Amino acid sequence: MRIYWINGLVILLQSLDVFGLEVTTTLGVIKGSQRQTKANKIDYVAFTSIPYAQAPVGSLRFLPPQPLDKFADVVDGSKTEFPICPQLTWPTHEGLQVLPVKGQEDCLYLNVFVPKSAIKANKKLPVMVFIHGGAFIVGSGGLETASPEPFLETEEVVFVTFNYRLGPLGFLSTEDEFLPGNNGLKDQIMALKWIQAHISDFNGNPDSVTLMGSSAGGTSVMMLMISEAATGLFHQGISQSGPLLNNPSTYLGESPAYFASSLIEAVNCDGSLPTKEVLKCLQALDVMDIVEHSNMFERFFITPNPWKPVLDSNYTKQPILKEDPRVLMLSGKFNQMPLIIGWDKDEGSLFMPQFLNNPERVNEVNENFDVLGPILLLGGDEHSTLDEDSNTANIIKSHYMDTFSGGLDMEKLPEMIRMFSHARYIGPIHSDAAILLTTARKPVYLYEFAYRGAHTFTDVLLRNDQRSMPDMGVCHCDENYLLFNKPGSELPSQDRAMSKRLVGMWVNFAKSGIPHSDWKPLGYDKANNDPEYAVLDDKPVRMKYDARFKKDMTFMESMFGLMHSYRFFDFAKHPALQNLLKAQEEEAIKDGDGVTDEVGNIFGDSHDEL
Repeated sequence: MRIYWINGLVILLQSLDVFGLEVTTTLGVIKGSQRQTKANKIDYVAFTSIPYAQAPVGSLRFLPPQPLDKFADVVDGSKTEFPICPQLTWPTHEGLQVLPVKGQEDCLYLNVFVPKSAIKANKKLPVMVFIHGGAFIVGSGGLETASPEPFLETEEVVFVTFNYRLGPLGFLSTEDEFLPGNNGLKDQIMALKWIQAHISDFNGNPDSVTLMGSSAGGTSVMMLMISEAATGLFHQGISQSGPLLNNPSTYLGESPAYFASSLIEAVNCDGSLPTKEVLKCLQALDVMDIVEHSNMFERFFITPNPWKPVLDSNYTKQPILKEDPRVLMLSGKFNQMPLIIGWDKDEGSLFMPQFLNNPERVNEVNENFDVLGPILLLGGDEHSTLDEDSNTANIIKSHYMDTFSGGLDMEKLPEMIRMFSHARYIGPIHSDAAILLTTARKPVYLYEFAYRGAHTFTDVLLRNDQRSMPDMGVCHCDENYLLFNKPGSELPSQDRAMSKRLVGMWVNFAKSGIPHSDWKPLGYDKANNDPEYAVLDDKPVRMKYDARFKKDMTFMESMFGLMHSYRFFDFAKHPALQNLLKAQEEEAIKDGDGVTDEVGNIFGDSHDEL
């Protein structure tokens, strides 16, 4: 709080100085800049590039984020450029080539955007926090990813974006106490703690925080919802195209340590040394050397990707995930809160450009579908593909492509899109919804985004000469063109109307926990056990769950059940085996001999699911 003398009167202002656009926090002073939205010229104040943790450099590389000391000087939050975390440049439409590494390791920053009207009225607003996507390997909280102006035009929320560490810097794990992994998720939690501590200084209400995310950001929302470490840090969630269970993008076939050891060898550190010594070697490297090798496992577009959240309860005292996510979801042992989850109608379009740009990739898959099919449809990698995975991928292909012996066929583009949509995103999200239908104690709203706007993510990935291909529908993340002002993606009038409508629903949810009066939560019809979803397009909101969709989702659920039966079955816990071991132990005690438990050696290590 600051004190001003005006004509002999003492005026006490809140920590936001409306004259100098400065905020005083317990960490120090942050200076912002006044801006206007492009569409309707609404005034707001932007506070950009605010550090929320110590720079994760040198001896702090690969360590959990460390809290900040007080600022030595005024933080300049008026910058137009926003640092991004080290990453490989996102593939472009010129052929999905890998471009140079970009970003800086000192990257744990956030942005806060406040409507000017709230400052003038000294009003506390609900807070919306956005976690960017990018498969946990690319992206940022910068304006090029998520300009919040459509939300600020409502003048009803404070909006926050932030960075978190990506790729191996954020998710490498040797499965021990020195490199347990999940640093990217720990960064997200640190950002949320910063928001709880300081957002009231920016006219935000720390008791009304809605966490939203897209793709990997949506999965992060779900991860944090089930994490005890994030309890109380947010109060509602919006997960856009971010499945938690049965998610091929977060399935770890090989153990995390396998990928870590491969990377360690590739950057010329001695993996035979104790992890503590390996960590010192990794911390001494040029960060770009590490990032340059981060895609060494990738065979197809973002597939497979080993840099993702792990079940860390066995090797750290402060785990993000104390139990298997499936156990937490089925038992209802998660942070109960109002939730929006959903998908884009044609999610699988995301994977089509790699085949349209290079038809030889189709032949490559078909010539070795038993190995490559499971990678594309189920997650995992070549080193861990099981015969059962091959059979499962072939069954899925048979269901959607109407062929068991044939392969991928770009002449059947709609069928290809539907297969990839259901296997990679819609099926897993539907599976999450089916569980939440019975275990959630707060309203859960399920949706399908079905509006085809002028801009689509497939255009970013297609080569210029492929733009004349048949329309591939509503691709993964297409709603972000409407939710955020993306540079170079100006909206025609019909899209602007849809943008206002969609943003309005998201803001309504942040304010009241109800996105739209016609959008019913899961389980609203007690006589119907199907997880009905709202169709979001330019027509009135309506609930849907038709026979064909039910047939496909029943099929996908059977595939998930099949995969779970052979991927995650823990032989060591089978009752018959437990009885056998108990009998052996009793016999050994009677005979006076010791007992050696070799179950792990006999049956192999079970893999944890994310």
